[in-house]
Amino acid sequence: MRLTYTNGANCDATSNTKAKFSINMYCDPDAEDKYFDISPGVLGNLCEPYVDLVTKAACSKLSVSQLWDYLAKYSDFFGVFLLISGVILVFLGR
Repeated sequence: MRLTYTNGANCDATSNTKAKFSINMYCDPDAEDKYFDISPGVLGNLCEPYVDLVTKAACSKLSVSQLWDYLAKYSDFFGVFLLISGVILVFLGR
C-alpha cells in the first residue's frame, strides 16, 4: 500500500515540478499489533522522498473471496429469501 502527498512546493526555482512525499507500507502478518519497522531515514531524492514501513496494519482485513465463501455457505437461505421477496413483489407491486 502506498500513501502519496502530491501537492508540495516546487522542487527548485527553475522547474515547475511539484514535490511529492510517499509512505510505502508493507504487510507482515507475524508482526505485533503495536509494532512497526521503519526505514532508517528518508529515502529517494529531494523532489520525491519516501519512507518504508513494515507493519501488520498494512495487511488486508477483508478480501472479496471471504464474502463469496460466506454467500456460498448460506446460499440456500438467500435463495429462499429472494424467492419469497419476488413472489411478494409480483402480487403487491405495480
